[in-house]
Amino acid sequence: MPRIDHAETLLALVQAALKQVTAGPEERRVPGVRNVLVFGALFLQAMSALAKSQPLFASWFDMQKPPEGIDELRRAFLREPKARVDYTKVELASAGKEFGPRPVNARAFFSGDRLGGTGWEIELPGGGAEKYYVALPVAELPSGSLANAENVVKRYVAYLRDVLKHAKIAS
Repeated sequence: MPRIDHAETLLALVQAALKQVTAGPEERRVPGVRNVLVFGALFLQAMSALAKSQPLFASWFDMQKPPEGIDELRRAFLREPKARVDYTKVELASAGKEFGPRPVNARAFFSGDRLGGTGWEIELPGGGAEKYYVALPVAELPSGSLANAENVVKRYVAYLRDVLKHAKIAS
């Protein structure tokens, strides 16, 4: 059965990623946008599963639409790389300290993955794993796509918060 606490964990990761975009150093903005998109999509999957068991929430949730511009960001930031690269996974407690505190549910630090990125491997609520980036190579930046990204992800995160608020009201 879907659990709201799983969605809350995912939203916490989304909110941490938003801080990468809005308050982090310039080199963390692109990984932050990607993290908002990836963990935001996982959050919405969890909310969709929750809606199936809560008819009141489902009637509201089915009518909601993500903010304008989010699909364009997904196409720009979540495209597959041209070449796959092996990466190093480190499970030392001190790994990644230079990038700040470990995100919620972080189980390992990685470097040089298929995107050439560095970050944390996050254990997802309910099973599975996803990468939470703290650095991506500049060569992977879609040209001109970062200009409006901050405003779009701010609206997207506000939308996600609203979804969780309504799910709690309905439960």
